[in-house]
Amino acid sequence: MASATLPRHGQSAQFDHVVGIDTHRDFHVAVALAPNGGRLGELTFTATSKGYEELVAWTEQYGVRPVFAMEGTGSYGAGLCRVLLDAAYDVIEVNRPDRSARRRQGKDDPVDAEAAARAFLAGTASIVPKRGGDQVEMIRLLKVAKDSVIDGRTRALNQVRSLLVTAPMALRERLSPSARKDDASPSRPCQPPGGLMELIDASLQRGRQG
Repeated sequence: MASATLPRHGQSAQFDHVVGIDTHRDFHVAVALAPNGGRLGELTFTATSKGYEELVAWTEQYGVRPVFAMEGTGSYGAGLCRVLLDAAYDVIEVNRPDRSARRRQGKDDPVDAEAAARAFLAGTASIVPKRGGDQVEMIRLLKVAKDSVIDGRTRALNQVRSLLVTAPMALRERLSPSARKDDASPSRPCQPPGGLMELIDASLQRGRQG
């Protein structure tokens, strides 16, 4: 499903200021701009519920119809993005500046926050980030856990195959794919290879002798 977009702002009546936000793990930096591009103010706040409340209260001095243009809505800014969307604020996703250019010019959080706001004013940022609700986050966490288990199993199997290269002949034959296939049974629970401990002991013994 395609992401939604916020209509282009032809009239200032749609919003009375835009807040660009540069996100980090522990804190965020916000810069407020007027519809004509004039700089209104700057705020650094913690990435906590209290910090989010501080941000909303700070924006109220500039009007009641803000647009939030944020970097990192799917990473460090995900929590803030959900809070703002749930409160029915307009939120726009802004791509992070090129990392190589950042390194050459030096990282400047207020400059990045202001650039995010100006990207909306220039019409180059209009994508509304997807709302990551509780069910979506639960599914994402389950997928991450599943992928981790699969990666761990793959690494373990690769380690066993590497150890088999120098294992005694009898043990290699016992752990070969054909031998394990003959021993397979639908009613038998999935268990580690029967000779795995012998293989590990043999490898450790060779190491001590060497």
